[in-house]
Amino acid sequence: LGVLFAEAEASDDLIGQRQFDLKLVKELRINDGDTGFSYNKIFVDGIDDQLETVVVDEPYMRVHEQMLVTRAKNLRRIVLCTQNDCLQEKLNQLRNDLITRHIVLTIKCSNSMHDREIRFDNGWTYRIGRGLNYFKRERHFTLGMTDYEFKKCFETVVCILREMRPKSRIESNES
Repeated sequence: LGVLFAEAEASDDLIGQRQFDLKLVKELRINDGDTGFSYNKIFVDGIDDQLETVVVDEPYMRVHEQMLVTRAKNLRRIVLCTQNDCLQEKLNQLRNDLITRHIVLTIKCSNSMHDREIRFDNGWTYRIGRGLNYFKRERHFTLGMTDYEFKKCFETVVCILREMRPKSRIESNES
């Protein structure tokens, strides 16, 4: 357990310090009231066996269901950057649960951040205008209550970007 925390702290700003040459791969325009835009659908390109670290810049996180939950079998680290420290107790519960799965959750609070972005260490970046809070509240006993595919959305734009590495860098990494 101590090793997990030591590794997380040692590489604390690894993704944040890297310079990315990003190319827009896809832009999704979600209209008010649309359904079919679950997190699984939005993040499908980035969730793969190479994914080990996710950095979530979400300044206005307010509810627990805004946490990104992935099915990446090699995920080892989530860094959450948010303004909201009132969720600290709930996030600590989540942190403890993730530790049992060998995933370290690092929480950073900043009162000056505004932009929303999710960066995967495998080269995928997601910019969502409304952040992770693009779902409308559903009434009880409706399909959207438990299945995000059926949840109605607020209007927003999702930009899906991919890190483009120069050819020489790709070749040197494969040697």
